[in-house]
Amino acid sequence: MLGDLARHDPKKPKVASSFRHQTQRRRSGTVLLRLLSDTDLKRGCYFRNCHLVHVRLTMLQEKKWGNHRMFEYLGVLIAVILGLSLTHLLRGLSKLIHMRRTIKPYWVQVVWTVNILLYVLAVWWGMFWWNRLESWSIEEFFGIAAYCVVLFMLSSMLYPPEFPSDLDFEDYFFRNKSWFFGIQILAFLLDVPETLAKGVAHLRDVPVQYAIYIPTIILICVIGLLTKNRRVHGGLCIAWLFATVSYVTLTSIDRIVAH
Repeated sequence: MLGDLARHDPKKPKVASSFRHQTQRRRSGTVLLRLLSDTDLKRGCYFRNCHLVHVRLTMLQEKKWGNHRMFEYLGVLIAVILGLSLTHLLRGLSKLIHMRRTIKPYWVQVVWTVNILLYVLAVWWGMFWWNRLESWSIEEFFGIAAYCVVLFMLSSMLYPPEFPSDLDFEDYFFRNKSWFFGIQILAFLLDVPETLAKGVAHLRDVPVQYAIYIPTIILICVIGLLTKNRRVHGGLCIAWLFATVSYVTLTSIDRIVAH
């Protein structure tokens, strides 16, 4: 009888049912904790990875801006020297126009003024590729600075700092032609290592036409250095202009893609 009462005790199933509910809640809580732990872990990994990516991007950006700051620091001197070259040429050409009634202009000298203006601007354009260089040496700095100084000296050969109102520019040009063409040869000889250094540093590919352009220009300068024939000098300045415009506009240096 007691056994039957025990089997039919109404409280017994309630206890078992309560136990089962507690066990299910514990299991659910354990699963929930596991889910939360996995979520927190994934979230922690996500934020950790984001932090690493952010740190790497910051380091790359600082490295990039560090290179730019280094180039801007050195570029100040380049801009000053090349700017003085342009100023001297433009000032001389301007005075030539204003004093055209009293002085004796020489068209070959005017064409050479345009040529050297183009040359200085092309060199300044090409200096932009140096901003990608990550490590600078004193040799590279002095090499570029020397190149710019030679360009200034070349520009100064076309016009005197001050000239009288009755100056004969044809006579002035031929009195200074040895210096003018000699310095120009030196400038293009300095252009060779400067251009090749960009290729070695993977800053810019050396155009295939460069191997033809440089010997052509140097040959023009050598002929100008040796001859006094007026007609030959007229042809030389036109040939120089044609060769340089063709090289600048038809090669890879005509466009810069900034990254």
